[in-house]
Amino acid sequence: LSSTSADNNGITFINAETLAAVSGGLLGTTGADSFTLNANGSVTFADSMTISGMTSLDGNGDVDTLDASAFSAGISLTNTVGQLDADGLGITGITEITTGTLTGTSSQEAFNLAADDTLTVDTYTGFNFYGVADLDGNGGSDS
Repeated sequence: LSSTSADNNGITFINAETLAAVSGGLLGTTGADSFTLNANGSVTFADSMTISGMTSLDGNGDVDTLDASAFSAGISLTNTVGQLDADGLGITGITEITTGTLTGTSSQEAFNLAADDTLTVDTYTGFNFYGVADLDGNGGSDS
């Protein structure tokens, strides 16, 4: 995967701007990648290629970013360590997330809002959430 190409089942797609997956996944590069979760649930990679119909997104290493600010359903924490959810899209390997809405699990979490508005969660060590306007603890004894 690069900003202008993707590989799937031995086929390399070059200079493709839009791809439709059928319950497929997107695996980022081992470098720092940037992804955008669009309002319709599609994902744009490196501001150049948009993929729809995915069930999973894996940053695959380095410090990857996800801008989900346009995705109104927001991002949810899961009971699986290191995995996030965006209305059925499983997200792993991405630790820098911008979202307007963040939903916790039904278990206990401690949320911490730093002076620079970075939100962290005790059960998601190393993850940073930015732009959170709505936080739903979703049960448990959250603090």
